[in-house]
Parts: sequence; structure tokens; C-alpha cells
Amino acid sequence: TLFQSRFGHCNVPEGYGVGTEYEGLYSWCQEQKVEYQKMCRGETTTMTPTRRNILQKLGFAGVGEHIRKKRTSSESAKAAWRKWMEKLTQ
Repeated sequence: TLFQSRFGHCNVPEGYGVGTEYEGLYSWCQEQKVEYQKMCRGETTTMTPTRRNILQKLGFAGVGEHIRKKRTSSESAKAAWRKWMEKLTQ
């Protein structure tokens, strides 16, 4: 069972999944919050409006409405984002 399905929210606690394939989920969630903050400041980021909208619809804490500029991300960053999003939601 993936995190949101199991717990009903996306507030992944530090240390969640240690020793499993979910071990990096907390760090990934923290990174999304940092990337969102960069987006709000107009800095280069891997966060896009589409990603922000997806996280917002999931009730992801720390991702609000503010957008300045759309930034693009590398293919490897996109693949990593999809991987962790799948672990969070499915």
C-alpha cells in the first residue's frame, strides 16, 4: 500500500520506510517543498505549475498557490519526480 492510500494524507514523517523502497520518500517530499519555495522566489527550480497543481490536489503540505515563472527540469529530474509521486499516491 502506498503512503497516501494507507494513511490518508501526504505528510510523510522523517524516517518513514527505512530499509524499504520508500526510504527516500521523506527526503523527496522535503525537496518538493524547497523547490516550491524556489519557484515562489523566481529562482531556477525543478518545480513546475503542473507539479504544483498535482501536489496541491493531493493536499501536499507546503505547496500553495503562488507562481512566478515556469521552469523546466532535466529528464532525470522528471523521472525521479514521477517515481516518488507514484510511491506517494498509488
